[in-house]
Amino acid sequence: MAAGLGRPNDTSLDDAELEGAVARGAFQFTVIADVLRTIGGAIATVVTLSFRTVARLFGEAARQRTRPAVNLTRP
Repeated sequence: MAAGLGRPNDTSLDDAELEGAVARGAFQFTVIADVLRTIGGAIATVVTLSFRTVARLFGEAARQRTRPAVNLTRP
């Protein structure tokens, strides 16, 4: 057999190479999932904080509506 021509037309992987490729693929999906989870958590935090801020503003407005704006009784 000539040097460099071990398997000229054979592109199949042996068991060790296949396990390594599967492990790398699984690791890449894990990394992608972690990144998406982090981005989703950040978006959820921003959305939650904005809703909480709006709810706090409406809550303050509702509490101020029940109180008299001006004290009309002067002693």
